[in-house]
Amino acid sequence: MVRLKTRYLVVEATGSRKLAVKKEDILALIRESITKSYGDFGSGLSQYAFQVLYYNMKTRLAVIRCAREMCKMVETSLVFVTYVHNQDVSLRVARVCGKSSSVAYTQALL
Repeated sequence: MVRLKTRYLVVEATGSRKLAVKKEDILALIRESITKSYGDFGSGLSQYAFQVLYYNMKTRLAVIRCAREMCKMVETSLVFVTYVHNQDVSLRVARVCGKSSSVAYTQALL
């Protein structure tokens, strides 16, 4: 049996005002951005193990899990997310981790 190899992206959301969004909103925006950038083919490939695991409104940090092969695709699609609920927003990848324990260490540093 083959082990599922994933990457964890620690993403920082910056905006002019406080962002009142949920994990589901971020997931929908990233999926839409992937579909616009890569079409149905990219959208289908990225859905394998794609999930927003964590989002904190105070620190504006999100943790996104994706397949290892699709990590760059998800990273480049984050650039095109510019609006959330009619608010300007910019998503920046703070770190890419291979294990969930590395994500916890990264969040403690940020």
